Amino acid sequence: MSDLISQVVVIGDLRKFVSVLVTVAETKRRECGGGGRGGFQLWRRGEIKSGPGQGAGRHRSLNATLPSYETVKRFTILDRDFSIESGELTPSLKVKRKAATQKFKAQIDAMYDGESHQ
Repeated sequence: MSDLISQVVVIGDLRKFVSVLVTVAETKRRECGGGGRGGFQLWRRGEIKSGPGQGAGRHRSLNATLPSYETVKRFTILDRDFSIESGELTPSLKVKRKAATQKFKAQIDAMYDGESHQ
């Protein structure tokens, strides 16, 4: 996995395509001035969408190994990591998918804007 990425939640159940929620690694967020806009700054600088072995290059490489129905079509960069305190992680640091997908419902729905559920 890329040193840019901290956490990923794959969305696709009962959807027409696969999408992901992504959080940016703390060290990379700090390099971009910290705060919740670190992922956005990396995206603007092109490190997430392009760059050697990262971003779109890595995304395309991964997608090339998958059948078309498993390829990631869209992603959203979240402004913070999932955490135990905010309810998205268990004490053993596993993602609570239901809590995460409910909390970020607006972001998920935006990735599927115009698409109806199966």
